[in-house]
Amino acid sequence: MRISVLAIAAAIVAPVLALEHAVWIISDGFVPQSITIKAGDTVKWTNNDKYYTHTVTPIFPKPISPGMSLSFQFNTPSIVDYYCSIHPFMEGKVIVEKV
Repeated sequence: MRISVLAIAAAIVAPVLALEHAVWIISDGFVPQSITIKAGDTVKWTNNDKYYTHTVTPIFPKPISPGMSLSFQFNTPSIVDYYCSIHPFMEGKVIVEKV
């Protein structure tokens, strides 16, 4: 009886859910510039600039047009530096922590 109760209790506990985090691309930078997430989480970059195309290099080296969004799931704890190859002064960082 005790084992079945523990098995039911374990089944009821919800697994840890991965989250989606937002980074906005604006004319002169990424907002937020640095973001800390857990392994398994996703970051979604949205180009909110009205006029300019940007990149999130090396994650997305191809241009992201105004209004467009791209997402990437980070599965390994790490620190990922990125920048806009069109506007190299625009830099950002994703800090991926162990779950």
